Amino acid sequence: DDGNDVNSDDYVNVCLLATCGDGVLHEGVEECDDGNDVNDDECANDCTSNQCMPSGARAPLNSIGNDTASGCWNGNPCAYNQYQWTSSHGQNFQAFNQGITCSGVKTCVENVGITTYSSSTVCQGKWDVLCDNVLVGTIDTYNKGGCIGSAMANNCKITFEPRECAQIRLVAVTDGNNTTGCCGGSNPDTMLTGVSAW
Repeated sequence: DDGNDVNSDDYVNVCLLATCGDGVLHEGVEECDDGNDVNDDECANDCTSNQCMPSGARAPLNSIGNDTASGCWNGNPCAYNQYQWTSSHGQNFQAFNQGITCSGVKTCVENVGITTYSSSTVCQGKWDVLCDNVLVGTIDTYNKGGCIGSAMANNCKITFEPRECAQIRLVAVTDGNNTTGCCGGSNPDTMLTGVSAW
């Protein structure tokens, strides 16, 4: 019993010797302690971090799949970082919960960015972003005047804890904006023209 209320020193507050796997981070000794026996999650069983380190380069997740978008353009935004208004890039979404999956070699990333149709009055939207079926955030493109230029450099992105991803899925979610105009369809009338993870 060390007589203090510091839970992260040599003795936890219940007067037990701090050990790896007790779920309490022992400062200066453990990098992490998640209190479980899963060795391949973000914290290994020896209390060292398994968190990957992104290189900052664009991940090669260039193959499109699981495409449920129903719009008039059926291109592959997964293969492009730079905005370009062509049907080979564009993927048009006509209903909420439609999505695409960009897949390739598993890569450590901490950002996902997109490019979209460039008008400030139509084709806005929110996108749930999933890494290997785990939700890592939501990109909101509303009032950004279109997400043009580079998906890695514009303001239409999310940042999350680094993780390895073999698939990035983008799903159109309700945005409350009720804009129309792309291909004359119904909401969400959103078009992706580029997707990057890095």
